[in-house]
Amino acid sequence: MGKCEGKVVLIIGAAGGISFQTARQFAKEGAKVVSADLNQELLDKNTQTLVQE
Repeated sequence: MGKCEGKVVLIIGAAGGISFQTARQFAKEGAKVVSADLNQELLDKNTQTLVQE
């Protein structure tokens, strides 16, 4: 069980950079990640990456 199991986190600007890596780490720790970004295309791509991991 991860440190963030059962938690929900909101990441703004999650399409790239530090925010994407933060979202990735929270997901690995068991959190449900809600992400938002103005760049919808890149956000969708990165969301698929997180789902596959």
